[in-house]
Amino acid sequence: MTKFETDISAPWHMWIVGGLLLLNNGIGALDYVLTVIRFEPYLANVPEETLSYYYNVPLGVYAMWGIAISAGLISAVFLLMRRSAAIPIFAIGWVCTVIAAVYTVMNPAPGSGGNLILAAVIIIALLIFIYMRWLQRRGVLR
Repeated sequence: MTKFETDISAPWHMWIVGGLLLLNNGIGALDYVLTVIRFEPYLANVPEETLSYYYNVPLGVYAMWGIAISAGLISAVFLLMRRSAAIPIFAIGWVCTVIAAVYTVMNPAPGSGGNLILAAVIIIALLIFIYMRWLQRRGVLR
């Protein structure tokens, strides 16, 4: 540490937010991988028409989903490491989530009705982005 730097401690809530982000995106990454590889035991209880929908989604949507999940996972790790790189990586994931959401809203899965949940995910992610920027302005993220 140089003489111009100060050691700003991380607030307790940053560890909770970071841990929840890591858990959520870890579960999301597992869901993504198991869906993409079509792991039968994982997908056994999903209705056939829903599986058909997901198996016929354009590759670009799968790419957006994968980038969003990966960016979320990486940004959670960076947040816990108190690195400001978490912010642009999280922003990339948020943009990819919005792009995938547009496709999902325009082409909903059979019987999904998940537009409200999707909107909540996008809004919560935007609030997390604002939270990360706040941490950066306070000097918590380096």
